[in-house]
Amino acid sequence: MMDSRRVDLSGVTPEARPIVEAAARVYLRYLRPWFVGLIAHGSAVKGGFIPGCSDIDLQQYLEDAAFSEDGQLPFELLLALHADLARIDPAPFQYIQCYPFGSRLRDGWVGPIPGAYRLLAGRLPFPEA
Repeated sequence: MMDSRRVDLSGVTPEARPIVEAAARVYLRYLRPWFVGLIAHGSAVKGGFIPGCSDIDLQQYLEDAAFSEDGQLPFELLLALHADLARIDPAPFQYIQCYPFGSRLRDGWVGPIPGAYRLLAGRLPFPEA
């Protein structure tokens, strides 16, 4: 298992590394109590990004206890987290996108596709596709 305090940028494109690292540190700081894993995917991993158009794609896996009954993270937590994210300059990418998921796969979904993502910290909570 990967140390959740360390961010592994080895599979991230050089252009995306400083942005991914900064964003990952923000997510880890605010979501550590429920942290399971964090992955990057898309052009930040596979390359071929379009300057000013492509985004940084992240997925955050959290323990189910992080979410309210309606599947949301606490509003105050999100405000603070997004205030810190707003300080990160995403250039040459357009923006940072991260979806939070619980530790169980949704019905009909499969895990991440091998080779299409990089584990940045923690672990996957379920098997790959």
